[in-house]
Amino acid sequence: MLRGNEMLANTFLEDIESIVSARNNHDLINLSDWNPSNKFIQSVNAILPTSFIQNGIDYIFSSEINDEIKNKVKFKLGFGENKSLELSFFDSGSLSIVNVIHLLSKIGIHDITIISPSYFSVEHICKDYAINCRHVELEKQGPSFILPNNYDKILKNCQCIWLTNPVYCTGTYWEENFINNLNDLIEGTDTLLVIDESLSEIHRLISPKISSRRCITITSPHKALCTNGIKFSVILFPSQYSQIIDTWSDILTGCLSLSALTAIHHFISADYDDYLLCVKKIVEHNKQAVLKILKKYKIQYDTLSNSYLLSIYFLNLPYNYFDEKTNIIKFIDSTAAYVIPNSRNHFPKSTGLSFRLNLCSVSEKYLYALERAIIYLGNLK
Repeated sequence: MLRGNEMLANTFLEDIESIVSARNNHDLINLSDWNPSNKFIQSVNAILPTSFIQNGIDYIFSSEINDEIKNKVKFKLGFGENKSLELSFFDSGSLSIVNVIHLLSKIGIHDITIISPSYFSVEHICKDYAINCRHVELEKQGPSFILPNNYDKILKNCQCIWLTNPVYCTGTYWEENFINNLNDLIEGTDTLLVIDESLSEIHRLISPKISSRRCITITSPHKALCTNGIKFSVILFPSQYSQIIDTWSDILTGCLSLSALTAIHHFISADYDDYLLCVKKIVEHNKQAVLKILKKYKIQYDTLSNSYLLSIYFLNLPYNYFDEKTNIIKFIDSTAAYVIPNSRNHFPKSTGLSFRLNLCSVSEKYLYALERAIIYLGNLK
């Protein structure tokens, strides 16, 4: 039997992939796929440049990126001319997470409180660094996610709080009152706040509104637009951590790839703004097609989603329904579809079985598969 969050998430994915592979059916649809549809790719390829860089031969490290480019990135992300804030570039959000957790271990952080749902790798990397993890699971109240009633007592005097914006796999962004409460909670404390905003559109980042000087931010502007080939990630952090980040990023992750360098230059150009609008238009069009099906079958979903991701919920089934391998097999064989369940990301148990949909993956086949999945799961007891 699979054990959800107790096992390595890679094992879970390998189980699903082995089941899919054994069927030798190329028409199986992954409703939770990270990659977009061919139609999406064709639509955006024309305005996504293949290179801004003339030198694709030399090693180029983050520390070698000039201050003019760094300041343009910082400004476009909404941090203005904050001179107490440094930044470092990486190829992906996953590499940024590794480097942030490595930093935590170097500065003596032994305990971390993760506000969940969260990206599955955070907990596993922390464990590898012997950092204790405690999850504070959000509660779903109507369309919103909220902290438990006693959150102030739970989070008070934490060494480190790890927060994700938007709420992972839901496209639901934190509202202004939450940001204010968070500022009040950590004001005057030594709590270090890490905010993973890798899936946040740049205009919806909450990190620039955090008053604490003990805040570390992870962003990935192209990943937030379902663009995973040409992309970069950036960590923004207080300047006192510069030496650790610069030294160990070289050791842990090496130089930047050509795709990351291209993405950085694309981001600071006006072309990125056009690209963002193009992707949002596609997402909105696809969203309407998906919502038509969800409303037809009265399926609960993230109504506040402002992203290419949203999750759907089946309260008639337990949240860990797909932890049982036989249930995965029956689902795939009955629907010709498969999903990545949210149980692996510490979603609230009260939301029942849930999984994310990628609105950039939508195609005619995708919509048919989604309808088959909904009918199958809706009829289970």
